[in-house]
Amino acid sequence: MWAELQELEGRMTKMINNLLKVFNKYNIKRAIELVHKESLQPSEALVYDIETIILPDYRHVKTPFQVKEFVRDLKRMPLQSVELRRENPNFCLDSVAYSKRQEKQANSIPFKSYWPSFQSLDETQMKWYFYWRKEVLSGNYIDTNPGYIFIFVYELLNYTFNDQAAFNLSMLDRVYMNFYDKHSALAHFLPQWIGDFCYELGDSELEKKWVDKLQTHENSDYENLKRCEHKLQTVSITFWKRFINYRKTKIFRENRNVVYKVFKASVSILETQYQAQGKNLIDEWIPQIDKTGYEREMFRNAIIGREVQRKLEVNRRPTLKMREDLTALFRLAENVARLIAGEKRQLSVDEARLPEGFKNVLVQLFLDKSEPALIAQGRFVKTKDRGDRVLGSPVPNSPEPTEPHIATSPLIEFNLERINTLDKESKELLEIFALWYDEEESDLSEERNDLEIPKNFKHDQLQKQTLNLPSPLSLDEDVECFLAMLNELETEFLRGFKHLTRATQEVMQTLKSHGIMMGVFISTVNGKALEYLGDNLIEQEADILRLNEDFEQVLFSLARKA
Repeated sequence: MWAELQELEGRMTKMINNLLKVFNKYNIKRAIELVHKESLQPSEALVYDIETIILPDYRHVKTPFQVKEFVRDLKRMPLQSVELRRENPNFCLDSVAYSKRQEKQANSIPFKSYWPSFQSLDETQMKWYFYWRKEVLSGNYIDTNPGYIFIFVYELLNYTFNDQAAFNLSMLDRVYMNFYDKHSALAHFLPQWIGDFCYELGDSELEKKWVDKLQTHENSDYENLKRCEHKLQTVSITFWKRFINYRKTKIFRENRNVVYKVFKASVSILETQYQAQGKNLIDEWIPQIDKTGYEREMFRNAIIGREVQRKLEVNRRPTLKMREDLTALFRLAENVARLIAGEKRQLSVDEARLPEGFKNVLVQLFLDKSEPALIAQGRFVKTKDRGDRVLGSPVPNSPEPTEPHIATSPLIEFNLERINTLDKESKELLEIFALWYDEEESDLSEERNDLEIPKNFKHDQLQKQTLNLPSPLSLDEDVECFLAMLNELETEFLRGFKHLTRATQEVMQTLKSHGIMMGVFISTVNGKALEYLGDNLIEQEADILRLNEDFEQVLFSLARKA
């Protein structure tokens, strides 16, 4: 009998040990903890319209295979087989378990945590989070403590709330657009995290879109210029002026539109010159700092439960050469504007930084319309000298048919098409006509330059040039003229801008009620801005409309009239 009892005890002990191993293997203990929170049981499962939430820009993205495997293993396989990171291993498990939870009503409860997660929430905070998440998914973006928002962001980054990449990326976009101006921490971290999310998806264009939003992004200048390569004359003057060391003069303020026109044309010509020499102007101005780059951990400071790869980064920064070259081009552009205005005094320019003959090219391009400067095989030359004229005799002899002399040279070839294109584009460039300048700023003492004005240029001839110069106006006058041309709907549209931005979705819904397409509407407003302000007023960036910061005076004037 005693032997039988000992045998039975041994079998029971073995069964209990095996049962405990199974519990540990399948993490049943954690599941029991979640189930026993009776107060958090929802009356029904959370339901939301995935197709409505997914934005058009992200419909094409697909969930990476390794992420699908991770989520599948997380939901179906034993805990030991899931490759979880050591930090916060329970977050992904909690997120999956709570992915269908909701609360129909809850009170907002303050929540502050340096590392917000489900385990840092108490019962009342948990209820508020599920209610807030349900409302956000239905389009009601209730403002709350940033800790709650970060927990939802972590769920989206880990694919544990929803395993569709298009949904998660769209929801991250919507969260950013609705909360970035309310919480600085979100504005700081989310662009980098969403950029890393896009990098994982292999979409470089989407990655650039988000990384460019980083205030500390060092590569954005290079990437912005690369998008405008071979058409640098289209880059906004607002971009260039950050690199120009220059004090405004009285003549500049009176002729700034012409200075901008000449400057932007000069940048394009300089790019062509570098290209003819087998160099790239953008790479010369913003070179790569580290030849090999460095590997960066992605999703830094975020709670990520899955394994993620490291990203190879390359650093580029604008050089002193870029700043000095642009400053020289800008001062040279003002000198050309002075010639056009009949002003003899010239600013000093470091012409050693520019190609030989570069000054003469600009002078001829904007002043001598009858004989434009040409760019030939990377050298700047003139087609002929004005003084070399051959006069016939007073009484001509019997005419003999002669063929016109055509100077040919196998070593020189004039790119007439390129020069004509530059000349046409220089006329068509619509520059920023007026910026907000401090009228009390002291004028720069003007120095004479050793720039020799060609003897064959006479000031009375300069005044007869066909260059169409608008009469200078103040910014207030420009803005008032522009506002006078707006209809009531356009005026209300501009009043809706806060911090120079406005959500695209909101504008589309408003215009839809008036039966107007947003693209047509924005083009109409920008057309009026081009006519009176000299540049586009509204730019679209994905789900946001941004007002040109140079014309913030428009919003000030509207506010005064309200």
